[in-house]
Amino acid sequence: MKTAKKQTKSSTVRYLLLTGLFGLFSVFIPTVNSHAAEQSGESVSVGGTVLGSMIAIKSSDAPDSTASRHQFDFAVNLDFEWQLDERVVVFVQGQGGPGDGPFGNPGPGLEITDIGIAYEAYERAVEITFGSFDTPFGLNTYRLTNNADATANPLILNSLMYSAFTASPTGTLNTLGIKGSYFSEAFEAHAAITNGTDESADNSDGNYELVATAAVHLPLGFDFTLAGAAIYSDDTSPNHASGFGSQLTGVLGELFVRPVDIIEFGAYTGYLEYDDNSAGTEDGVIALQAEAILHQPIWHLSIRASAWLPQANTARGEAVSTAMPLPGLSSYPSAMQDVWRYQVGGTVKVLPNIWLMAEGFYDKYDMDSDDINTDTFGGIASVQVVM
Repeated sequence: MKTAKKQTKSSTVRYLLLTGLFGLFSVFIPTVNSHAAEQSGESVSVGGTVLGSMIAIKSSDAPDSTASRHQFDFAVNLDFEWQLDERVVVFVQGQGGPGDGPFGNPGPGLEITDIGIAYEAYERAVEITFGSFDTPFGLNTYRLTNNADATANPLILNSLMYSAFTASPTGTLNTLGIKGSYFSEAFEAHAAITNGTDESADNSDGNYELVATAAVHLPLGFDFTLAGAAIYSDDTSPNHASGFGSQLTGVLGELFVRPVDIIEFGAYTGYLEYDDNSAGTEDGVIALQAEAILHQPIWHLSIRASAWLPQANTARGEAVSTAMPLPGLSSYPSAMQDVWRYQVGGTVKVLPNIWLMAEGFYDKYDMDSDDINTDTFGGIASVQVVM
């Protein structure tokens, strides 16, 4: 039976996540007790990023003016850090912009998106974060464009899966809770217990999210990393659902290879379920990505393909989950549609803190129920400033 199958899979993922979390935090907790009382003096630092873009987007055959968008857009991230001692940092990030941009970034005005306390131990091999942070589902979380900061991303737009998490191709999924990270030459891990998929402090469903990522860096004479991630978050409630409004279960596998300094490859494959507690819907979706990057001292070129493939089949009379996101850029998408995003772009460093960036993209949809061609394509030219 479909419901029983879902419960079994969810219970298995929940058990594995809890086991990993307790194991990881058992390493972290003793470090707090061994923390010496010495202090190196407080310091405050202020930084941030600015991203200014000229954007053109066109949706094929869409019936009104929203199908074609040509506009300038700007975004800013402001970062504040208080170094309380050599191991403890309080951090706050505000994100903003003029608002009404094509990618759904914060604005108008400035919003507090990240706030918390970070504690480091064992010569920074261990880090505990208590507050607001990006949901650590996969190592690609740390390679995403985050509002005005595209420095970690080889392109400008994020892939389809991470776009689905935030309803924005240039955002990250913030969550509130506690996260532990461990780093070594051969292994790294990130695990968190959080409110769930709502980016505010709302947790009206009363459930917690469990998410973990682990990676091994294999000693092959060049960079070769294999990573796996899992997530479970029940954001359903009879009275008021928060976040995605579903019982989210997901697994992800990632590969990163850099055979020589100038060439890098990356890929992931994932499966997510947005369970809406309805036996009449198919909740699964497959997510894919593959990319290649050519690195040079002051510039790089990148190409990427990603896919979002809902598993509902109309030929079998299936309906898609009511909680299924719409990650593409079309003005008239359907949650039933497969989407492929193709991206190509480059970045050049023109000054120590200034980059020029350009990208072309094409969101390819399968046919929708009204036989409307919702394929969407466009280009972005940006200036990235790091303060």
